[in-house]
Amino acid sequence: MKCVTQNVLHDWSDEDCVKILKQCKKAISANGGEGGKVIIVDIVINTLGDDPQKNEMGLLSDVIMMTGLGGKERDEVEWRKIFSKAGLEMEPGKGEMKITDDQLQLLVVQSTIEHRILSVVGPFALKCAVDLRIPDRIHAYGGEPMPLPALALSIPVPPEKQPMLRRLMRLLSAQGVFAVQALGDSGVDEDGDGSIGYLLTPFSRLLVTADDGSPNMSAYVRACLEPDMVKPMYRMSEWLTQEGADMNAFETAHGGRNLWKVAQERPHMGRLFNEAMACKTRQTTAAAVACCPQVFRGIGSLVDVGGGTGMAAKMIAEAFPEVKCTVLELPHVVAAAPKSELFDAVAGDMFEYIPPADAVLLKNVLHDWSDEDCAKILKQCKKAISGNGGEGEKS
Repeated sequence: MKCVTQNVLHDWSDEDCVKILKQCKKAISANGGEGGKVIIVDIVINTLGDDPQKNEMGLLSDVIMMTGLGGKERDEVEWRKIFSKAGLEMEPGKGEMKITDDQLQLLVVQSTIEHRILSVVGPFALKCAVDLRIPDRIHAYGGEPMPLPALALSIPVPPEKQPMLRRLMRLLSAQGVFAVQALGDSGVDEDGDGSIGYLLTPFSRLLVTADDGSPNMSAYVRACLEPDMVKPMYRMSEWLTQEGADMNAFETAHGGRNLWKVAQERPHMGRLFNEAMACKTRQTTAAAVACCPQVFRGIGSLVDVGGGTGMAAKMIAEAFPEVKCTVLELPHVVAAAPKSELFDAVAGDMFEYIPPADAVLLKNVLHDWSDEDCAKILKQCKKAISGNGGEGEKS
């Protein structure tokens, strides 16, 4: 007699799997004689492989099992443990897979679809790491590999959740967010947490928050995955089938209110959005100032339209002290932004008025708007540089 379970055991904890397998053992034993089999069709993660990215789909699925069902994907050692506890011997399947080309193509396509769907887990695992400030904690460890127990203690994560933290870090390490290093000569211990340490990679170094103005993208990660920002993705099909083109999917999901209105109503979201834009601005403005200084030479004044908290204006003013910089932003943004001696902040609406200047800066602004709205904004830019007198002004 055979007892078959296909994609069942990964839904359950180790303890529950042992219970299920014991029932399977009873079932095949009750049939009399020997040679009964429990056939398991499930994922086996190869944690000892040289290329952890080959396991990415299994690791993504593992986080889904962990967060949604309390189950897990297992490596061979973990499978053998639960089989042993259930009083069964494990014999991995062997032999050459003989399938037709059509069957192979179907499996490849199915796997591709699964991988693309499961990939949504990756950004949220990254957000979890940022929310827990894991890059900061590893950075603060002084350049040494940080063992999982030390990381768990610093967060803090309760002892019973430490195996879950290990699984989160296993996925993020496979994706290149963190690096893993063996501690001592023992390799990975039985539970996979005491003999390895975590290090930053170029990826996670850009997620370290610091007060020295170093570039970081942590706020960008949090903002892009904020529930209010993700919500339109769930309403896309509804929006596409609605008559008229006067609303976008964000407005459909938020009762007709656009991003700027929602950010004004919800200070937390507005602050997060502005911090995220400052993250991007720091890198792009530094590159523009370093690579294209001629763009800013010869002008006496500049207006940064939609300049958020003034990061770009501040960096331009520092690099070119002769340029008088002004930030034009919505009233609630100006009210919440920190004041600076390097630039002036003006509350207003770029569709109605842009202060006169020799140059107008639009950084990642026009892609927010339709062609018609972009034309309106650019006409206001033209008025601003024309109203400042002379020719050769820039926009």
